[in-house]
Order: sequence, then structure tokens, then C-alpha cells
Amino acid sequence: MFKKTSKEATAHSIELTTECQAALLKLEDDTSALVELLHELIDEQRVIHRLLRAEIDVPVVDEPRRVETGVETFQDAPEESFAAIEIQSGDPSIRESPFRRAPRHTQIAWLHRVMGDGAWYSALGIADRYATDERNRRYMRSAVGGRLREMYEDGEAERRAATPRNGSMFEYRLKGAKG
Repeated sequence: MFKKTSKEATAHSIELTTECQAALLKLEDDTSALVELLHELIDEQRVIHRLLRAEIDVPVVDEPRRVETGVETFQDAPEESFAAIEIQSGDPSIRESPFRRAPRHTQIAWLHRVMGDGAWYSALGIADRYATDERNRRYMRSAVGGRLREMYEDGEAERRAATPRNGSMFEYRLKGAKG
């Protein structure tokens, strides 16, 4: 009535053409390249998010006892307020910079005054010297670095590799500056 039957396992093999094998290898390479690109995009998004948060999340004081978080537009920022700042080489008491709420051209003009002596400067060095606190120093390091890179790309500054103890990748100097 019940009969024991046994089935032997049969092995099947599939052979792929060379074109199919090449297409699968290309797909694997393309997939790994897309994964790397995705990781780069995520990292860049995090950097932008951090910069935006630092830019937007600045305390605005409108009464001595009341502090709010808000955004000040460039229209409200006094554009010429930093034009009157005299930058004297070696004077550590000058601590104001336009890297909180000033338009790009005001920031560039301020950097021209700071770097006017013809010496080499790094974003980290400028941030260390002019930042008012640690949070402002981190923000300035990034913002000044971006402005210095733009000045280099626009032909306003020259660039060299920084010394390892400096902490920056590059140092910049104004083209045609005395010194």
C-alpha cells in the first residue's frame, strides 16, 4: 500500500552567454557607483543642513528679558556697518566680522581688509582670531573657507597648501596685496 520511493537529486546547470555575464558585471559596477554617490549626497545634505541650522537658529533679542529664535533678512542688516571697521594687523581686540548676517559682497570686502597686508591666511586662522564663541568659530571656519575658495576661483586670491600643523588644507593670499 505505501511504497517507499526515492528521488535522486538532479543537478541543473545554467550557462550564461558572455554578453549576459558582461551585462551583469556592468550592473554590479554601476550599482556600487550609485551607492557611493548616494553616500556622498547624504553627507553633503548633512553639511548643508548643519550650515542652514547654524544660520537660522540664531538668537534674536528684542527685549532684555525675552530671547527668541528667528531669521533676520539681509534687507534689515546694515550693509555699511562693517565698512567702518578698521583692520589693524596684530590687533587681537577687533572681534567683529560680517559673517553673521551680511551679504556676500560685504563679507568679501571685509576679507580684503583683513588680508590686505599680503600675508597668508587660512579659514581656520581667521575664524580663531575673529569668532566671538565656539559656535561662531565653527560657522566662520566653514563660511570663511567658502568665501576664500570663491575669491581664489574668481582670481582675487592665490592659494597654497597649508602646513600640517595649521589644521587647514589651504592658505590664501590676496593677489597684488602689499607685503
